Amino acid sequence: MEGVTVSRPFEIKSGNTRNKTTTKCYVTLFICMTTKAIHLELVSNVTSEAFIAALKRFMARRGLIYHLYSDNGSNFVGANRELKEFFKSEVFLRQVHDYAPKTQFQWYFISSNSPRFGGLWEAGVKFLKYHWKRIVGKALLNFEEFSTLLTQAEPCLNSRPLIALSNEPNDPSYLSPGHFLIGAPLTSLPEPALPIQQ
Repeated sequence: MEGVTVSRPFEIKSGNTRNKTTTKCYVTLFICMTTKAIHLELVSNVTSEAFIAALKRFMARRGLIYHLYSDNGSNFVGANRELKEFFKSEVFLRQVHDYAPKTQFQWYFISSNSPRFGGLWEAGVKFLKYHWKRIVGKALLNFEEFSTLLTQAEPCLNSRPLIALSNEPNDPSYLSPGHFLIGAPLTSLPEPALPIQQ
């Protein structure tokens, strides 16, 4: 089960570095309802096509999803309609009927005017903004720089503690969403190479 939302717009530089014009971009945030793992995708606008592209990138990296929850944003409703039409099309049925029949996930919308039901993904956006303000401040980034920093912020968000692993007060170990993704917090250092014994 995944939740999804799109953040408010961020200002980025448009065009080359000499040009001082700005444009808007958006962050699509996917969050696993079970492990609380966050996945971030940068999109240039809030159209259904941009969201479907972000959804495809998410599923290519994290695997197929079976249940998707979101608010009633017009981009989500439009994307849901387009995906349903695509799933029913002859092209889709021929291409993936034998390969992946489970790609037809269920999309659930929370009640209108009830943002509290989307608290899990809204908390994810809050975590992102909290760290983003401290990393970027008021700096104006281009699309590539923004995308790179967003990718580097994702491990930080997925290393937040969920629960202590021990009842000992002197034991600082904890369980994080990163443990479910790679078996350790994502900000942990790589293991040193062990010498080969002969």
